[in-house]
Amino acid sequence: MTLVRRVPLRRAQLIRPFGVGSLVVGADGASMITAGLDHWYKRESESSANLQPDEFVVSEWRLEEALGVDHFRLPPDLRRGRTQGEVPNTGLRVPMLRFPQWHYCPSCHHLSNLPLTYKEIGECTCRPQGRKPRLLQVRFVGMCAVGHLFDFPWREWVHRTSRPLCNRPMQLLATGRAKCECGESRSLRGVTYGSSLSLNEDERYRCPGTTPWLGSEASSVCDESVRATFRTSSNVYFAHTRSSIYVPRETSKAPDALMQVLEQPPLSTFIDLSRKAGFEPTATTLKAQQPRLLQPWGDEEIEAAIQTAQRGDSVAHTAVSDGDDRETAFRRAEFSILRKASDHPEITIRGTSLGAYGDILGQRAKGITLIERLRATEVFVGFSRVEFEDSLEDHERRNLLRREPLPPDADWLPAHVTHGEGIFIELDESKLQAWEKLPAVQERCRTLLRRLERADRGHGQHELSPRFLLMHTFAHIVINRLTYESGYSSAALRERLYVSADAAAAMAGVLIYTAAGDSDGTLGGLVRLGHPGSLDRVIEQALRQAMWCSSDPVCAELGQEYGQGPGSCNLAACHSCALLPETACEQGNRFLDRALVVDGVGEPVSADTGFFGELALA
Repeated sequence: MTLVRRVPLRRAQLIRPFGVGSLVVGADGASMITAGLDHWYKRESESSANLQPDEFVVSEWRLEEALGVDHFRLPPDLRRGRTQGEVPNTGLRVPMLRFPQWHYCPSCHHLSNLPLTYKEIGECTCRPQGRKPRLLQVRFVGMCAVGHLFDFPWREWVHRTSRPLCNRPMQLLATGRAKCECGESRSLRGVTYGSSLSLNEDERYRCPGTTPWLGSEASSVCDESVRATFRTSSNVYFAHTRSSIYVPRETSKAPDALMQVLEQPPLSTFIDLSRKAGFEPTATTLKAQQPRLLQPWGDEEIEAAIQTAQRGDSVAHTAVSDGDDRETAFRRAEFSILRKASDHPEITIRGTSLGAYGDILGQRAKGITLIERLRATEVFVGFSRVEFEDSLEDHERRNLLRREPLPPDADWLPAHVTHGEGIFIELDESKLQAWEKLPAVQERCRTLLRRLERADRGHGQHELSPRFLLMHTFAHIVINRLTYESGYSSAALRERLYVSADAAAAMAGVLIYTAAGDSDGTLGGLVRLGHPGSLDRVIEQALRQAMWCSSDPVCAELGQEYGQGPGSCNLAACHSCALLPETACEQGNRFLDRALVVDGVGEPVSADTGFFGELALA
């Protein structure tokens, strides 16, 4: 497989939004698709000299257990060297392929198809003398709800049949009409309307099942209806990720620092190879391999760490609920550790006195902690098209990432690791329960749930609760305010929600943290704003701003009547008041309503529904 263009991307961008199967437009306007994982960590020259992919291995033990993979890998960084032997992993790039393959000439309008691996700038031969016009990629592609992507079926569209017999040259005219040399022609008007592509009154175009990002033009069996769309449309690609905040292992004999050494190369590679060969590693064998790495620890600690890694010891017991979904259960360990002070190389938490804060937090919060250092890991697990939520199972979505699935003991997924800082706020449970019972609050939640079910067309079972909408919107308006104070942009801040209405194990916390700090720490601006006085001012100003949007009364009234945002799944929330950059929000900027945070939004419809009421005006 060969490169089409060289496009500089950050590692984090290869997790989201430009992961496997996504379309990327280069500086020269060429549209490319990110290749599958089979082709990562390989050189274009096919040389394997000093190729060490284990260098990119990272470990996050809770996510590895949750996703059923052996390890994660950082996307390769570009390294240059005079020879491929002097610096390890030189010349590694994530390959991209030309897509769409159909091109047209702006001069003669002729349609031509170029290979996926075509590297050069395509030129038309319509001008035998003078400068040849450059071929441009067409604007339309086809996709289906199970993730397939393919070139728009120009020949089938023009001839109005899925089995055209004509193979003559075609043209794409500037008037928006495709034409064949045989005389058949058809306008593209309305081609992107509707949920399926109709070739004629009786026939709909069926998906060919192609996966061009895997380097193959072969078709597979797929009977899904297809949708034609612009290749730059937002619904062509939705990246699916899983993330975690690092939680130390709970063990009495194995220090967590030692566990990290064992879970990273080179020792993790040696342990895996030993176990695959049927040989259980011991403290003696590990010390013989890496004496300098293991010098600070004794044999007993190393043996305990080996056993801990083998059986996957978890954190200390936390309250659980039988009604938890997978993600809620996963976050309980984080919720437990974020509530108390901790001093660890990967997560340092400082407790605060709630009494030192002002009336707003004093009356509505249960606890506040300041996270001076944390490690966040985001893993790319798949993608969807057409709609964010689809009917695919996890294994079906993962099968789209590579041609041949890997065995569980060698499976991996791409990930990105950042170190940052954060503020954790937990709201008062007793006040939340009383607020959730208000009829007006429950009705706003039901309104949003009905719209969500219509938008998702039954793809998912959603259990939206008033507290989830409150916590989500509260996180958004606070992040928007923090950008004015902290020195971080809104794209550098992220939310992480800890929500459960189960009385036996309730959660109502939000972590606002940075995901753009360097490996040595962070700027410190976020933690500084978490101290008494500073955080009070931020929260008060955020609540005041939430009472009135610059688009009101349209924002409040439109949200109440019809909904707004993706899938009409927001009430009083728009780009002028509550929405965040895509990377900052866990829910794709859905499920937001300012009226559940403060009173007075869109009065009189939403009066007296805000959890914080009019505290900001007190």
